Order: sequence, then C-alpha cells, then structure tokens
Amino acid sequence: MRKKQRRNGVIMLQNNNLKICRRLVWRDIKFHKGRSIFLVTAVALVCMLYTFSFSLGGMIRDGYLYTYRMMYGSNSHILFFDMSKAQAQTLCKLSGIREAVTLSAVGTLSDDMMEYRSVKLTAVSEGWAKATESVPFVGRMPEQKWEIALDELTMNSLAIPHEIGTEVVLRWKPADGGAERTDRFRLCGWWESLMGQTETCAWITEETAQALCPDAPARTALGVTLYRPGNLEEQAQDMLDRVGLQTVSYTTNLAYNETKREFADSAAMGFYQMNLIVVLCGVLMIYNIVRISAGQNIRFYGRVKSLGMSPRQIRVLAMEQAAFYFVSAVVPGWGLGILLHVAVAPYVVIGMEQNPAIRFFRIWPLAAGALFTWLTTLAACVLPLRRVRMCSPASAMRFVEGRPGKKDYRGRRRRTTVWRMAVSGLTRQKGQSLLTVFSLLLSLCILCGIWTQQASYDEDKYVDGLSLSDYRLEDASATSTLQRYNPASRSITAQLLQALTEHPAVTDLGTVSSVEVPLYADEAMRAPIVDSFEKEDENGVPGKAVMAGNPDWMAGYEKLRESGEYIGVVMGVEGLMLDNAMAQGIIMEGTFVPEKFATGDYVLAAGANSPDIRTTPPVGSKVELGGREFEIMAALPYESTMVSGADSRQAQFNVTYYMPMETFDTLFPGHGIRNVAVDIDREQQAAFEAFLEQLLEGTGVTVTSFTTYQWNFHNAVFHQYMIPFFVGSVMLMIGILNFCNALVSRMLVRRKEFAVYESLGMTGRQLRNMLLWEGLLYYGIMSLILVSVTSAVTWIWGRWWLANTNTWCITWRFSLLPLWLVLPVLFAAAVAVPLCCLKMLRQESVTLRLRVVD
Repeated sequence: MRKKQRRNGVIMLQNNNLKICRRLVWRDIKFHKGRSIFLVTAVALVCMLYTFSFSLGGMIRDGYLYTYRMMYGSNSHILFFDMSKAQAQTLCKLSGIREAVTLSAVGTLSDDMMEYRSVKLTAVSEGWAKATESVPFVGRMPEQKWEIALDELTMNSLAIPHEIGTEVVLRWKPADGGAERTDRFRLCGWWESLMGQTETCAWITEETAQALCPDAPARTALGVTLYRPGNLEEQAQDMLDRVGLQTVSYTTNLAYNETKREFADSAAMGFYQMNLIVVLCGVLMIYNIVRISAGQNIRFYGRVKSLGMSPRQIRVLAMEQAAFYFVSAVVPGWGLGILLHVAVAPYVVIGMEQNPAIRFFRIWPLAAGALFTWLTTLAACVLPLRRVRMCSPASAMRFVEGRPGKKDYRGRRRRTTVWRMAVSGLTRQKGQSLLTVFSLLLSLCILCGIWTQQASYDEDKYVDGLSLSDYRLEDASATSTLQRYNPASRSITAQLLQALTEHPAVTDLGTVSSVEVPLYADEAMRAPIVDSFEKEDENGVPGKAVMAGNPDWMAGYEKLRESGEYIGVVMGVEGLMLDNAMAQGIIMEGTFVPEKFATGDYVLAAGANSPDIRTTPPVGSKVELGGREFEIMAALPYESTMVSGADSRQAQFNVTYYMPMETFDTLFPGHGIRNVAVDIDREQQAAFEAFLEQLLEGTGVTVTSFTTYQWNFHNAVFHQYMIPFFVGSVMLMIGILNFCNALVSRMLVRRKEFAVYESLGMTGRQLRNMLLWEGLLYYGIMSLILVSVTSAVTWIWGRWWLANTNTWCITWRFSLLPLWLVLPVLFAAAVAVPLCCLKMLRQESVTLRLRVVD
C-alpha cells in the first residue's frame, strides 16, 4: 500500500505496507527451518536462564524474610499487647488493615526450663494459630475442658511424652499478676516447633480459660496485617494516636524492618546480577546464529530495498522475526527455568520440608524473564541491520562474505595441495575467531579458577575439626540453643544405650550427663580468675569487656568477684566423651593422669582458658561437689561441641568440672543422659543409619552426625561458588556455541567456493580431507591458546587467593578439570560440524550452488 504525501510542494509516494513484512517473515522461516529451530532453541535457553536467575533471587529474598517472620513468631505486621477487647475492636476498624487476629492469654508458663522462651497459656484462636503457624499436625486443637495442645519444643523441654492423652502438669503465672499455679491437662495435639521462634502458645478451650481465671480482666493481644506495610514503627504509632491509645505496647515484624529488608535485597542482588551476563551472552548467542547467513540476508535486504522496501519496513521485518522466535520460545523457556529452579532450590534454602521453590513461588520472575528475553532477542535481531544501512541496494546484492584475500592470490604459482588449502582457510573470519577464543577463555578462566578454589576446601579437615565423633545423640530437651537442658528428661534410655553398644558397626561409645550446682570460691580460688578479667591490655581495655554484650555473663562474673558465689556445671563423662573433653589436646595447667582420674577423687576444670584468660580455679585447689571434696587435677579449654542445648541464664558464667560417670551417678542420681557420642565402622554406615532411624523413632532424640557436617560443608561451598559457577557455565555454553557457529559460518559462506573447487576436478574425498585438516588445525590453535592462557591465569589467581584467604580447612589443589572436559567437546565439534555441513551442502548440485540464490 502506497500513501500519498506532499513534501516541499511535491507529491511523494510513501510505502506503508506492513503486511508484506509478516509474509516475508513466514517465508523465511519456512525456507530456513533448520536455522529457525536453532534460533527458537537459543531464545528458549535465554528465557530459561532469565527465569531461573530471577526466581532464585526472589526465593533468596523471600527465604530471608520468612526466617525473620519465624523469629518474630507471627506473620502479622504489627502485634499490640495488653489491650481490652473494646480497644482491640476500635483498632480493627481503622482503614488500611487487611486482616486482624486476636489472642486472650490467661497466663504464661513459668517452669524453669522455659527461661529462654515465652509460652502463653491461652484460649484457642484459629486466626492467631494460622498467623503464627501453630496449628497441630498431630492430633487436633482442644475441644473439651482441660485439653491442651503444645509445640514440640515445649514438650521436649518439659519432658512430656509424645502421646495423645498424656497427662500434662504445667506451672504458670496468671496474666493478672497472681501467684504461680500448677494445673493438670490432657494432651490432645502438637505441632512442629519453629526453632527460631522464642514466643508461642499453649492452646486450651475457652471453657478451660474461664475455669482457670474466672474473675481476671480480659486482656487481648491484637495482630494486624496491613494492605500497604511501610515503616511499621511509624504506622503502629499513628494507629495508636488515631484512637488515643498511646500507652499500649507493640512490636513490629522483623521481616519488614528496613535493615532486614536491605540485607535480604543485597543477598538476592548477586542472583539478579547474573542477568547482566545472561544479557551479554544471550545477545551474542542469538546474533551469532543470525550471522551464519549474514551474506545471504544482506543480499536479500538489498533486493527488497531495490524493490522499494523502506527502512521502516525493514525494521518491522526484524522486529516481527524477533517476535516469532520469542513467542515460540517463551513458554518452553519458562518451563525449563522453573524445572531448574525446583531442582536447585532445596540446596539454596535448606531446612524446609516443602520445596522452597513451591513455597515461595511468584509470578513476577516469569514476567521479568519474558521481558528480558524479548529485549535480548530484539537486540540480537536488529543488530545485523547496521550492515544493511551501510550498503546500497546494488552493493548489497553483490555482497559475498569471506572473499579470499591477497595472500590467496600470491600463492597461485605455488603447487596447490589439500594441506595448503586447509592452512589458507584458517585466515578467514579472523574477527569471529577472536570473539570465539575470547568467550571460551573468559569462561574457562572463571570456571577453572573457582574449581581450583572449591577443590582446595578440604572436607576431611573440616569434618575432623568440627565433629568430635561420627554421631552425637542429643536428648530431646537439648536440641536447640534456645532450649535449656532438662536433667529430668529421659529420652535417652538404658535400653537405647544397650542397643547401640550391641550393634556390630559401633567401634566406640561415650556418654555425658550434666547438672548445675551453686558453688563458693574463696579468695585464693577466685583471685586468678578476677585478675585475668580485670587486667587491661595495651589499649586500657579490661578482659571482661569482650563479654559486655552478655548481661547474664556479666552478672555471674560480678557475683563471683564480689561474693565468691558462682555456678558450677558438673559433667559426668565416660568412654568417647572423655576423649572429646580432651579433644583440643591442650592442658593449661597441671597434668592429666587417666589412672588417678578414674579413682573418682579428682576432677578436670574447663573454661575459656587461654594464655591471656583464665576462668578456672588453680590446679590443686579443693572443690566440693555433691557433698564430696575433689582436687582439681588439670585445667583445660572447654570443648563446647561435645554437648548440645543451653544451660541456664545463671550459668552463662560458670566453671565446668569433668568427673567419671560412675562418680557422677553416685553423687547425682536420677539425672538423664544429655549426649551420647558414637564412632562406627564407616563401611557399615548405611546399615547403621537405617538401624538408628528405626531405634530413635518416636523418642524425640535427635542426631548430629559426620554426614551432617559433610552436608553442611558441601552446602556452604555450593552457596559460595554457585553464582560464579553458574555464570561461568553460561558463558562456557555460549563459547561452545560460538565455536560451533564459527565452524558452520565458515562452511556456509563458502558454498559457492566449494562448488568451484568441485567443478575444477576436486573430488569429494579431497574436499573432506581439506575440511578435516582445517578443523583440526583450527582446534589445535584454539587448544594451544586455551591451555596456556587458562593454566597461567588459574595458577596466578589461585595462589593469590590462597595467600589472601584465612581459612583453616584448605589444602591447595590446582585443577583444570573444566578445561579437560571442554577440550574433547571442542575436538568433536571441530571434526563433526564441517563434515556434517559439507554433507548437507553437497546434497545440492554443483550448478545450483554456483548460482547466487537467496
């Protein structure tokens, strides 16, 4: 369609027919099916990479925010406390509140084992339970009077059996400030504890709450979820000001704290930055595929320009080509990206039963991936138009890429051989060859560098440094650092120990029990401890300043300094646990004599002992434990990894005393076993772990094993190097495709040249030999450059990294494994691609190939 337009008094005809562009695109796709399939595959791959990186970054951010919500204990944005029901109802009527949940607690559990956590005894609130993920997964919510539902961590801390109908005796303090009470309930359900959650509820019925506190004023906690959460502190205060409740206390969700959100955003930014590499690599990949037929396209554009096609129509033609490739590839790209994300997600966000990719699924990564894929595809398809704009229709129609240079003409008088023709062919397309070498070098240097680094992390050093034994069994009340160990717990029974001892895989076993006792240190005993902490360093800072951030520790130390009273943690050790206590092999004072220690008349004092700090009484001092006097045989550093759980707040400052288990059982009867250490024959690991899983089922006992440390090791290394390895892999894939593209383009642009050779008498065998030599020479030169440069860069980078890395679990291992894996792939491509292209080209007759056909 031509449209008339008047310009400077002259009537011009403007070509405005855009439908022809769509028809030309369809014909180009129809006549070049192979190239079209290759391009759609490349675009789908680019879409997969964008979808994966955006999804991974979004999941990392949501994972951090989810962790903060769990630490906060609620999904609500703001929690208001100590309100009347009328005040809560007034707040709920404010605009901007999407959802509100209420909670009316009658009291708080006051057992000594609850000192690190706050558990509210409260009537069932379905909304609050869902907001705090406190819905029973075993049993049900209370429905009858005196029924109760608890979380697992509370049950383990109070040594409550995991059986529906169990009688539960709880000590609690009423919310109105009355005296502590003790009441009995029946267990009707429980839910899995959120290990970072310091506040939770113990659910009872409304009828039970009325019976416990019939005259108590109704005090309500209110959780609100806002439509537009922003600065929650300001929003909470504004809500209280609007209803005149300035005295009401509140807390805001950690997940919406500005600092926490900034940290989550920065953690995810590394994954978003991968898209910068994907943009560059995607454009190069698609552009190089398009460039294979660059000469043919330029001649085609020259013809259509000579027929009157406008620059606008040529741009629309390129855009519609990009649109076809994009529409055909976006859905497969989404699918591949999501599958890759689902496969990788559990190794990035760990500790969740549900796959994090499903738990944190969002739509926006798909939209972002599609947008960036479109921009990448459009850029790659529009770039070749620069050469079209620089050519007139006549010069474009005569364009032949890869025309022989001057060196070819100088060699006419020399005898022509297959070898010389192959060497001459290497001089073609130098620019594309340099681009191929650069992309491969960059990717291989990155991959070999990070491979050398991750291979240098020594798993054996790491596991041996952290794991004192192959397996450590932990009492149900000692599975969390937020959980005070309960000596009355009996989850590790004598029958369990007997079964472990009799298993054929077990080579060594040891146990440890502990109890806290109040002690007194006279002036002579506490003098070295006080002097050590009061002594100032060269900057005038006393030793105790390092613990200024721990008020419980400071209170315990000041109590010792002023009165001599302190808490002693007495531990009974035997077998492997005694070896673990001595694991550091450092005796600060005295001498350890196993025979004398076994008599039960001596103890070992352990603490934060070092050349500068002493936290134990002098060796030779007498200490009374359990009504019996012992002599301190030696002082050594405390091995914190041999026991799990937490001691009381009063024991934050303490002295640990090791004694034989037999003596401990005599002095402190009735105490449970805190931890068990087990070493096994590693060849029987699978059988032992199956036995252990069955043995511990339903006991509440947890296990930390060397396989746990191995998993932590591999997961930490994976997290550290996942982004650079992913980026390097993408770039390597692009480099290999560029290598293949270079080989293909070298063939296709010589289509007519090969026809001339054959018309002059060159046989098919000679032509194959020429291409084979050419491919091998191309591969040889490429390999020489890759091996030499990659080896040098990796060695220099690796030694610099080793010299500047302060990590104790490194053993230098120089490795070029990615390079050795890539070289055979390049060799196969250098041989197979030219031969396959030649076979495809020779399917046409020599006469047909001598023509210039578009």
